[in-house]
Amino acid sequence: MNKIMGIGLLAIIVYYGYSHYSSDGLAGITGGYSDAAFEKQIEGPGLVLVKFGAPWCGPCRMIDEELEHVTGNVDVVKINIDRNRALASKFKVSGIPHTVIFRDGKPLGQFTGYRDAKAISSWARQFGSEVAPVQNASTGGSALQPNGIKTNPYAT
Repeated sequence: MNKIMGIGLLAIIVYYGYSHYSSDGLAGITGGYSDAAFEKQIEGPGLVLVKFGAPWCGPCRMIDEELEHVTGNVDVVKINIDRNRALASKFKVSGIPHTVIFRDGKPLGQFTGYRDAKAISSWARQFGSEVAPVQNASTGGSALQPNGIKTNPYAT
């Protein structure tokens, strides 16, 4: 009986943590990115940093906090691999957090694991992070929120 209660409690904790985690902007979304929607997110002359992760991953949640403090003109898109398995497979994500930097829709570099904001900023600078931010075609304005994290209008 204690074993069953323990398993039930663990299931509730995991479910609650997963369903209420919203740092990657995809917690309540039932669908994932389509290929076309993802391409729209990464196209353009500016740099786009894509972090592949999961809500249950401790280092992913830690790097999410660091991404809010990355300096330079870099859009940040967070992808939940549980909801976007095809994208994770396409970019050969075998460990998380996995970060890829794009310009003009083409990957320029990548790393796996945790890095702090200073290290990520330095890494992005080698690809020219001083380029102006990507513009949001639908509104004509910047797609960057004040914290530097790109919104996710294509998640459904």
